[in-house]
Amino acid sequence: MAEEITKVIENVDELFPEIVVNGESHISDRYVEPEPTPSQSLPQSSEEQTEEPSQQTVQGEYVDTLNLNGVEHDLKDSPLSAEVRALQELLGTIQSRLNELSALIPNQASAQNQLADKNFVNSSIATNTANFLGTYSTLAEIEAIPNPTNNDYAFLETADGAGNNVYDRYKYSAEDGEWLFEYELNNSSFTAEQWATINSGISQVSDTVQDGDSNPVSSDAVYEALQNAGGGGGAQCDTEGNVQAKVASMKDFVLNSGVTFPITFANSNSYNGKITLNVNSTGAKDVYINNAVSSSSNKTLNAGSYICQYNGTNYYIDTSCAVTKARNANYSSYTEKVQGNYTGNGGQQNPQYVGKNRVCFNMMNTSINGNTQYKDFMMLDCYSGFDVGGTVALGVCRQSMRVFAMRADAGTSPNRPTSWANTCEINTTTYTQIPTAKPSIATNDGMIWVQ
Repeated sequence: MAEEITKVIENVDELFPEIVVNGESHISDRYVEPEPTPSQSLPQSSEEQTEEPSQQTVQGEYVDTLNLNGVEHDLKDSPLSAEVRALQELLGTIQSRLNELSALIPNQASAQNQLADKNFVNSSIATNTANFLGTYSTLAEIEAIPNPTNNDYAFLETADGAGNNVYDRYKYSAEDGEWLFEYELNNSSFTAEQWATINSGISQVSDTVQDGDSNPVSSDAVYEALQNAGGGGGAQCDTEGNVQAKVASMKDFVLNSGVTFPITFANSNSYNGKITLNVNSTGAKDVYINNAVSSSSNKTLNAGSYICQYNGTNYYIDTSCAVTKARNANYSSYTEKVQGNYTGNGGQQNPQYVGKNRVCFNMMNTSINGNTQYKDFMMLDCYSGFDVGGTVALGVCRQSMRVFAMRADAGTSPNRPTSWANTCEINTTTYTQIPTAKPSIATNDGMIWVQ
């Protein structure tokens, strides 16, 4: 657009010796006096002669008016004037947008506006560097470090229960004015037992045995399947608990990689280290308990029956897969027993624990009639419906001759309630011998009195 303005002025100042632009006079050195036309060749009188053009005036902020020989020409609608006005409007819009962007840059960033002043960011980085100030044997030594700065850190070296070196990382907080604990590093190497577990080739142990339709199968069902497959009834180990080399016998046992069979231990293991198992004199193999090699810290193998598997190198026993209906290796009869449980921390369970159409046996210290002693409870839920009440329980105190009962409401399908609705104590008379006379029975306020 600047070229077009210059061109117009140059074309105009060739016609006039002087141009006035917005009141400022400009002498043209390009003015060329026109040659007379044939009609102008005849002499004219002085009265008839007119003054030659001498000045061109350009007025207006947008060059809207052109004055030629005193005659004003309006240029407001000319293409040149429209382009100039459009350019000025565009420059005004750009300036407005720049002002808006400038307003968006705050002195400090916020959640709504994350732009921040560069000096502010650099300052924040400079004041949050972290320096390692050493390793110490007591926390008091760390707290005595002179002039720590924000985020400086140091290590406190201690030892765990097994004697392994442990490093606690502490960071100094200028805001709190104190050293704050962050995390613990255990710098010890793997034990021989841990390396054996890592190199065992087993990545995981499934907690649930499934059938071909992906339905859970009980440990008893696994035992039955092995029995029906000709396993000979399982292995029996009668070795004393404090003996390292466990010996077992089993009818028709063949040691092959992948062989799985039930095994019954007559005694709980108490050997303080790695134990081995030798079935039918096929050789002693290391025993892994719950996917870790047996050791002083992994020796819990209570008397009972479990599923055992040989992987070609070691025997693996999962104590969570207990067999409650095991056949003795030397006899054809079953030992019928129901396994009781204690879940720890008092063992208290609510009605949902039992499960519909289930019976279970648990030791619990549930408080009934002010008695918080431990009781062996038989809990029963023999009906899956919700129209005739819910779970019931009968418990005998282990520490005194007292008997208790509990019941629950039916609940709302599909779940039983999570609390017992009623509890009572069944009062008894303790006899040193069985009485010859039949006792009479009376009830009073929901209590049963045996007289």
